Amino acid sequence: MLLTAAQLVEKTENLLSLPDVYVRVNALLDDPTSHADDLTEVISVDPALSVKLLKMVNSPVYGLRGKVDSISRAISVVGFNELRSLVLATVAVGKFKSIKSELVDMPAFWHHSVYTGIAAQQLARHINMLHSERVFLAGLLHDVGRLVLYSQLPDVVQSLLTRSAQEQRPMFELEQEVLGFTHADVGAELFDRWGLPDGLQMSARWHHSPAAASSHNLEVALVHIANNIAGRVEPGANVNCVSAGIQGSAWELTGLSEAVVDEVLSETDDRFFEVLAVIEPQALMVY
Repeated sequence: MLLTAAQLVEKTENLLSLPDVYVRVNALLDDPTSHADDLTEVISVDPALSVKLLKMVNSPVYGLRGKVDSISRAISVVGFNELRSLVLATVAVGKFKSIKSELVDMPAFWHHSVYTGIAAQQLARHINMLHSERVFLAGLLHDVGRLVLYSQLPDVVQSLLTRSAQEQRPMFELEQEVLGFTHADVGAELFDRWGLPDGLQMSARWHHSPAAASSHNLEVALVHIANNIAGRVEPGANVNCVSAGIQGSAWELTGLSEAVVDEVLSETDDRFFEVLAVIEPQALMVY
């Protein structure tokens, strides 16, 4: 008997539990009596996290004019809310590196994830959406359920990958047909267990079917469009295999159209390698 999406996540929870530093930072951010000095102290004792955070703050994702060279400065520049997203992006990528599966080309996976994140952010900027960095994070993490699913059910997924190629059908459709849930459901269940914002959960669960989202519809629609745009530039081993295309409802909700795609591709290309070097430097070695 196959597991449900929730049971699959529960089975993998120990492997994917968030590190203590994120839990401590999150608790401080939720504490109205905490101060920037408290956050600086917690983050600074983790040198790897500190370096990654500074690299991220100075990347094109934030587009800041001056160089940020300290954790305290980073906190003052981006603010408490964005700090949460920054720390999450940094620690989450590290956690997902621990998932192993011969079915996933990891450099290609991170190529797709980073490209989707940047494209989503650029789309958000085209509609003057505030705090477009949050959409970057939603795009970056939209497919993490794929890693969990592929690592825990490799034989089933291998069969589905073969069918996807033979029948030219998207993997998420075959996952739903055979498993009763998709990698998108797995990602959303994981984010729910982590207590992450609803926007991230919605974007993970509905990035293939944005019209079905019950909330955060604009964010979901942007990630959906970005996911499909990223699929047009996939290198070598395509982690998505077959795309179902962009739904008309996503264009309607965002007020955008296919006319924006070429511009977004150009804007994303300009930023892509610099951001990829921050998120996953090893992925640069094959491109």
